[in-house]
Amino acid sequence: MGSGFIGARAIFCDGDEVKKNLDDVFGHPGKKEYKKAQDNKQLFYDIWKGAGDYKALHDAYMKVGVKDSPNWLPYLATLGPDNIKAIAVARFEGLDRTKPMKTNTHDPAKRGGDHKVHWKHETDLSITIDSPFTPDPDCT
Repeated sequence: MGSGFIGARAIFCDGDEVKKNLDDVFGHPGKKEYKKAQDNKQLFYDIWKGAGDYKALHDAYMKVGVKDSPNWLPYLATLGPDNIKAIAVARFEGLDRTKPMKTNTHDPAKRGGDHKVHWKHETDLSITIDSPFTPDPDCT
């Protein structure tokens, strides 16, 4: 698979570990992990309505019990405040409405340079958050 890049250094091979860790907490309403996140949904609201601070988003994820991954924080730094706010509002809305959430990534090069976070309500009533992630074809 590929690897995300910050400058010239690979940060993780495919992002699958981060996506799994996020989905373990946010993908299953009714589980204790989701309930803990729901009890802290104000953190995501505050990030959305605030400066869109990537460190605050990472801290919120840690507080609700998402497992950390190496170089995840530097990856979040590449997204910029508007993308961090998009993630935060999606997390808040999902938690506020008790919706399961799925995490996806897309390669900006395959979407005309689209380096934006997109989120949407799915027909199965879940929310999908789709973040940009540039792959490294040499990562094995």
